[in-house]
Amino acid sequence: MIKKKKIGLVTAWGECGMGYVAKNWAHTFDKYQSKLEYEIYSRAHSWLTPFRWKGENVINGPETMDIDTPHFWNWIEKFKPDILFFQDQNIYGKSQMQGEVLKLRKKGIKLINYPDWIKRGDIEKYKGLYDVNLSHVKRNHKWLVDAQVESPIYIPWGVIIDNFPFLKRQVQDKVKFYINIGTGTNRKGYSQIPKALNAMKGNLLKRLYNPTIHNFSFLATSIENSKN
Repeated sequence: MIKKKKIGLVTAWGECGMGYVAKNWAHTFDKYQSKLEYEIYSRAHSWLTPFRWKGENVINGPETMDIDTPHFWNWIEKFKPDILFFQDQNIYGKSQMQGEVLKLRKKGIKLINYPDWIKRGDIEKYKGLYDVNLSHVKRNHKWLVDAQVESPIYIPWGVIIDNFPFLKRQVQDKVKFYINIGTGTNRKGYSQIPKALNAMKGNLLKRLYNPTIHNFSFLATSIENSKN
């Protein structure tokens, strides 16, 4: 019988973009339970802590994206992964992952890098750190290739159209829509949506004397007092 491979998924694990993407990897891992065993090492900045997901195979790390902590190394000793899968921006820490990679390689652990977003100037720093560098967007793959990082692999993603059948609707007097914005951080401009809806009442004079009223509710479920 082939021994199961042990994979550690090191990622932000909560209500945020990186967490949503990480769920796709966990979904894939679940399909191959006869071949692999995995744990999710949850790391997060302090603002994300209230929104972290929990689970049987989730290890809640401290409030930092830096992995060079006693908590992380204790997990490595206990779980003993064959592979570490880093999913997000992967050069945190004082050593920019140089020291951490040396320690992990001495333990015989293979390292996979999946940067789900890439900051300018960072991609060249991946060189020499990871055994495999993944991307699901052709543009990102080209960047990895151009930077001559190790084993750039392109895994195209897409949407299964059958899961989203088109239903033709006859719009009468109202249009209803729903938007999922996760934690809705201010840097992404979600706070401007209510202001935009309010502006739809008309210009300044019209808003004062004869506003066009649009019935809407704006709820950001992860933001305190979002109803206001």
